Amino acid sequence: MKTQYWFGEWRDGELTANDAARLCRCAAALRRSAAARPLDQVLRLLGRAQKLWQDPSYAPRRAAERTLPGATGFSAAMVRRGLQELRWTFDPELLRRKMDLELPGHDGLGERRWEPLGTVLHVWRATCS
Repeated sequence: MKTQYWFGEWRDGELTANDAARLCRCAAALRRSAAARPLDQVLRLLGRAQKLWQDPSYAPRRAAERTLPGATGFSAAMVRRGLQELRWTFDPELLRRKMDLELPGHDGLGERRWEPLGTVLHVWRATCS
C-alpha cells in the first residue's frame, strides 16, 4: 500500500528526516515560483481547475473517485462530496473577495503583491502502538 503522497505522487515506505527536508525544499521552490506569477494569472488557472474538476468525465476526477475511498477510508459518497466542494475552493471571484477581506494593506489600486504562506507538511501514522 502506498503510504505517502508527495506533490501528486504516491510513494511507499517510511518518511525519513531526509525525505522531510527534501519535501520542504521542493515546497519552498514551488512557493517562490507561484509567488512570481501575477495574481490574475493564478486566479485564471484556478478558475480553469475549478471547471475541470466539476466535470464528472474529467479523467483525474474519475481516478480520484475510484482510488480515494480505498486510500483514505472515506466513503465513495464522501469523496464525491469533497470533490464537489472544490468549486468553492477554486472559485476566482470568491478567492479575490477573500483576499480583499483578509489581506491587510491592499488598497485596490494596482497589482497586488501576494505569496503563498509557506510549507505544510502533514505527518500521520496509520497504526497505533
